[in-house]
Amino acid sequence: GNYSSWLEQKDQRLTQEEKEASSRRRSLERELEWIRLAPRARQAKGKARITRYAAMLAEERLIAQILDQASEIHVLCDHQGRIIRASKSTHRLLGSIPILETFDQAFGLLYTDGTPFALLSAIGEKLSKKVEVALRHPDNTYAYFLLSANALVDSEGIIGIVVEIVDITERKLAGENLLKAYAEVERK
Repeated sequence: GNYSSWLEQKDQRLTQEEKEASSRRRSLERELEWIRLAPRARQAKGKARITRYAAMLAEERLIAQILDQASEIHVLCDHQGRIIRASKSTHRLLGSIPILETFDQAFGLLYTDGTPFALLSAIGEKLSKKVEVALRHPDNTYAYFLLSANALVDSEGIIGIVVEIVDITERKLAGENLLKAYAEVERK
């Protein structure tokens, strides 16, 4: 049924995450091995390669630090809206980090009027301010978020998308309870 399908998908996602992490590690290890070679064995263009390795290592550490420590949900997508990196907060919300799934499939967010949120459409509409969205849980309760998405653009167009999602569920529910209490006082 649905549970076995979910388990299979989770296994596929975890396998894909491991492959990508392994690929990054192998690339860094290959460069480190080259750097450790004796200077004569390295060939002529050593400085540029050493600089590139240092930049790769610094970038990997910075990305990992940002994504591991963020309380907000940060998601990096490619130009087609497929998730390529995500913060640990994503795992806490979804139970996994859905690498290579589209953002829309992984999150299934809704606008407050109930219409589905579509990341690529929102980017096409130049989403520059935060938008309130909701995530419906299996028990039909909702979590509410402020979402902002920004396109990463180069000379050829959109090369990626950065999405930030901030949980506002408690604030939203407190506001609703306050309105109910106010309405109750008005009736008396």
